[in-house]
Amino acid sequence: MANLATLLGTWPKGMWESLIKVFYNGIGNYVVAIILLTLVIKVVLLPLDFFQRYKTSSFSRSQAYLKPQIDKLNKRYGNNQKLLNESLNKLYKDNNVKMGSSCLVILLSFVMNMVVLITFWNGMNAVSKYQITNQYDQYLNAYNTTYTAQISAGATEEEATIAGQQKVYDLYDDINMNFLWIKNIWRPDSTVNAVPTFDDWVKIAGKTYKKDADKKAAKEEYNTVMKLVLNKKQESNGYFILPVLVIAVMLVSQWLSRRSQLPPKEKRAQMSEDQLKQLKTGKIMMFVLPLIMLLFIINTASLFAFYIFTSTLISTVTTPLITKVVNALEKKQDAKREQEISVDYRRK
Repeated sequence: MANLATLLGTWPKGMWESLIKVFYNGIGNYVVAIILLTLVIKVVLLPLDFFQRYKTSSFSRSQAYLKPQIDKLNKRYGNNQKLLNESLNKLYKDNNVKMGSSCLVILLSFVMNMVVLITFWNGMNAVSKYQITNQYDQYLNAYNTTYTAQISAGATEEEATIAGQQKVYDLYDDINMNFLWIKNIWRPDSTVNAVPTFDDWVKIAGKTYKKDADKKAAKEEYNTVMKLVLNKKQESNGYFILPVLVIAVMLVSQWLSRRSQLPPKEKRAQMSEDQLKQLKTGKIMMFVLPLIMLLFIINTASLFAFYIFTSTLISTVTTPLITKVVNALEKKQDAKREQEISVDYRRK
């Protein structure tokens, strides 16, 4: 494992990269560091999450309570769109229902979470590139040192090469980073090779070569240095455990989140076809999003999958608690809504 001086000297720059380094240096285990960092991120974003759920629930409930009045206005002014819009706007204003504020909060929450997700993924990629490069540099240095020492001692090139490859093999378990069933945390939790081939290594490390000859030479060097490791340590990196766990937890989280935002059951029976259609669309998305995430996770580093799993698990745990608090606050508002939304528009 790289010493602290190396980490401080060449570690990639960036907010997430710096935070990952701080947590890793304090704990000494990347997976545990990522789990704790994810917990901190979720705590910081919790107020926004709560506010978004509260505003969404409040708007849904208000819409459900306003349904009878909306139906009356649609029936009365259905042939005059301008007058209908003015009447609806007045209805919302009189009952303190702000459609724009609800949409704004939802958009803000979505944008914030997407920014965190994308920037964290970019930061994790930078750390992954650094680590995968740093690990190979250590293997290469060990190989060259052993090879040179063997040649100096009178060994043949073949003997020196074998000795260098054995040294790399002996160091592999000390340098490689694994966790539980995952053989290499910089590789996906799937049936991909635990030890990256040269082409995999180039892709992960982000290496580029100006000339084909340079790439060919680098490939020959890599295959020579890693030959014994590739032959004896090559196995499936994982068993798709993390992807399955992420999808399972995400489905539960999506279901709980959707359930918390639905209006009361008795009010849903009074909703229009358009409103019911929106609810159905939300139900479909509840399954689409996890499937998209599944395709993403099986092609990214296991360490990032731990971030997704931890983040989703925390959301799943906190959603019922947030819902409970929101419902308690909304109960006090329901009685008030019943009075405020009882405006008699028949006099108009």
